[in-house]
Amino acid sequence: MKLWIYVVCLFPLFGQANQMAIELVDGAYPKLTLRINTLAQPVAIKSTQLFTLSSSDSIELNLPASKVCIADKLMPLRGRLQVVELAWAESIQQQLLSSKHASWQQLPLQVNLAIDNSDCAVKQLILQFPNIEQFVHGWGRLSVTVQNGVNAHGFFLMHQVKDVYLFKSIAPDSQRAQHYWLKYYNQ
Repeated sequence: MKLWIYVVCLFPLFGQANQMAIELVDGAYPKLTLRINTLAQPVAIKSTQLFTLSSSDSIELNLPASKVCIADKLMPLRGRLQVVELAWAESIQQQLLSSKHASWQQLPLQVNLAIDNSDCAVKQLILQFPNIEQFVHGWGRLSVTVQNGVNAHGFFLMHQVKDVYLFKSIAPDSQRAQHYWLKYYNQ
C-alpha cells in the first residue's frame, strides 16, 4: 500500500509540467520523485562548489519559478534515508549529449528551484546530487537513453544546509530495499 504525502505539478507549461512527489511505500523507504520536463534556461555545465570546499564542474538545471513552498514539503525528509527517483526528458538529455563535456555522467548535478510566492520564507532552493552514476550504488537503478532521457532510482540520505539540500548516496537495508523494488515492479 502506498500513501501519497505530497504531489504537485511544479510550474505547468502546456502539459510539459515538472513534477515533484513524496510518497510512503509500506514497508520500504519514503520516496522523493522529481520529473523534469522543462527548464527556465538551457542546461549548463559550470564550475560550482559542490559537496566540498573546492570548485568543480557540475551540471546545473535551472527550473522555472514555482508558486509552491517546496522547502516546507521537503522538511519531513531531512536527515532520512529515502529513495530518490530522478527523471528528465529527452530534450534535456539532448542538451547534455550536445554539450562539449563527454563525461557528463560523472559530473555532480545541481537542480535550482526558484519560488515565486510571497508567503514562502525560502525563495530559492538548491538540490545537490552526486553524479548520475551514483544512483546505481547499493540497490539503485539507472536508465540513460537518447530517446527517453534519464530515469534514475537511488537510495540517499538528505541533509539540509541553509537553502541547500545535499543528497548523499548510501546503502540501504537490503530487506527494505528489496521490498521497495518488489512493490515497484508489481505496479
